[in-house]
Amino acid sequence: MGYLRVFGLGIAAMALLAIVVAGSASAAVLCKNNTTTEGCSGIYKAGTTVHLQLVKNASLVLENAEFQTTITGCSASTFESTTDKDGAEGVPVTFSVLLESYKWTCTSPTSTIAGGKYEIEWIPKTDNGTMKVTNFQVRVETLFGPCIWGTGAAAIVYGTVVGGTPATVVVNNITLTPVAGAGCAKTVKMRGTYEFTSPNPLFIAKK
Repeated sequence: MGYLRVFGLGIAAMALLAIVVAGSASAAVLCKNNTTTEGCSGIYKAGTTVHLQLVKNASLVLENAEFQTTITGCSASTFESTTDKDGAEGVPVTFSVLLESYKWTCTSPTSTIAGGKYEIEWIPKTDNGTMKVTNFQVRVETLFGPCIWGTGAAAIVYGTVVGGTPATVVVNNITLTPVAGAGCAKTVKMRGTYEFTSPNPLFIAKK
C-alpha cells in the first residue's frame, strides 16, 4: 500500500511539473516600445508586415562546414511576410514566408525552394527574442550543379532578434542539410545579420 501511495504521489508530482513547465513558456509579443521587458503597452497586432533585409555593408554567407569554404556570398537578401497572430505569454509570434518573397543577390545564382515558417520567443529580462525557423530551403547553382539545402520540419534557432530602431537579427551559423543534388556539401552553415525595416521600431516583450 505504501508503494502505491508513493507511486501515486510521484505521478501527481510529474503532472504538476508538466503544468508548471507548460505555463512557464514566455513566448512573445512584438512591441513598439521598450518601457518594460515584461509587458508591452504598444503591441504590433496580427497582420503586421515583417520585412527583413541585410544590414548595410553586410553579407550573407553559405559555407561548406566540412571544408570551411564559401559556397556563395550574398550582398543583398530580403524577405517579407505578415504576422499570423498577436502573440502572448505562452504563445509565440509566427509568420510564414512565401518563397517568391525572397530576393537574393549572390556570387552564385541563389533562389528559395521553400519559404519556411518563423516564430519569435522572448528572451527573459531583455528586449530581445529568439527566432526559430522550420521548412526553409535554399537552392544554389554550384560548380557541381544545383544543390538544395534546408532546415527540415523540426524548429531550429535562426538567430537572435536584438530590439532597437531598427531591430536586427543575427543569423549565427545555422545548420542546413542536403535536400537534393549530387556532390553537394553534407553540412552547410549560414550566417549574416538582417535588420527589420518593418516593423520599426521593434522590441520583444513577454506579453
